[in-house]
Amino acid sequence: MVRQHIPWTIEVRALATELRNGPWRRQRASVDITVHALAPAFPQTIDDCIDYQPICEHVLGAWSDGASGALPEQAVRDLIAFILGRDERIGHVDVALSTGGVTVRVAQARAVREVRRVA
Repeated sequence: MVRQHIPWTIEVRALATELRNGPWRRQRASVDITVHALAPAFPQTIDDCIDYQPICEHVLGAWSDGASGALPEQAVRDLIAFILGRDERIGHVDVALSTGGVTVRVAQARAVREVRRVA
């Protein structure tokens, strides 16, 4: 049986976290994440679905631990790389990070990431 695949959009909205900025300072932050992926139209198992829990755990863990660096821009780029590296079915990611009234937003398609990796 041929399985039909369709485009799926997974949205994580207003995920509250802290962004570590320097050795002691923490900034409250809110993250919006949109993931576009191609997956089975009629999932039969959990493996057929796009797993967004590790993405949320990464934001809640690595960011507040300071693993993403001090700059919000770097944290967004690191998150996009993490998401695109998790599942080859993901084709496009959009991340918006808001801290203190300012939002940093980056969107990236898988093809752009792969071209940059080869170059």
